[in-house]
Amino acid sequence: MTQLTIVHEDIAPALAAHEGNRVFSNTLAQISSSHDLLRVMGRYIYLNAPFAGGVANLAGEIAVRQNLFLDPDEPIHNLADRATHVAADIFYACIDEFYDRSTPRRDTHRTFAQATLKGLGQFYSLDSATLNDLIQPTPDMLQDIQRISDGYALNHELDETALLRAIGFHAGSEILADEEFRILDAFLQAKYPDVVIYLQNHTVAIGDIARPAYHWIKIHTSVEADHFQFAMQGANDALRYYAGTQPLATVKQQILDGFAYFAEVQTAFMQHLL
Repeated sequence: MTQLTIVHEDIAPALAAHEGNRVFSNTLAQISSSHDLLRVMGRYIYLNAPFAGGVANLAGEIAVRQNLFLDPDEPIHNLADRATHVAADIFYACIDEFYDRSTPRRDTHRTFAQATLKGLGQFYSLDSATLNDLIQPTPDMLQDIQRISDGYALNHELDETALLRAIGFHAGSEILADEEFRILDAFLQAKYPDVVIYLQNHTVAIGDIARPAYHWIKIHTSVEADHFQFAMQGANDALRYYAGTQPLATVKQQILDGFAYFAEVQTAFMQHLL
């Protein structure tokens, strides 16, 4: 029997219909003041915060389902489970999120994001109260956070469908984030070169350690494409080793449904940045 796989042609319709990154570009173009810039950056960083936990949770949820992912070619049943193999492809993104490999200290990406935002506040000489007011989450953003958590099935009792959709949701987050950060970096380089130079040449204390202020943006213009390749590999390994009762075509569609759902969620939160 031919192995069912997910290829680029399967996700192309969702990518073609996706509006989120166009909305992001248009939102950035509307920035007309330092407060607008801080507000958009603060909201964008806030909405990025739950993804690391979502990925870690998803990898764990996959890894414990030893009877759901089995190698049919392994004659010893108790050695046939491949759940951790599938989970490893998903967990790959967590390595960078929680233990970034590009700096000697192995910082988290969340810490780098905080340094970027705090560095922006320092560039514009904003006091803590003003910066805090600018980056407060709106009710729409709190709903967006809930939808991201739902996409990763955080705090849910997962059935198979939710788990498979979450695998697709994760793949969608990685491919669209790759373009997001390229859009953001290009915008800042073109419209705010003085800000970029300042952030590139300054460190910001988060806790008791100084972190490079532009590193969060810089690293995400390259790592997300790599993460997407592993996310797709994880989706295809899930198909390869799936040992549940559903037809493989249904399993594939559930993964693709999760991918499309992320595109929908991402478009919504881009509309709430400014």
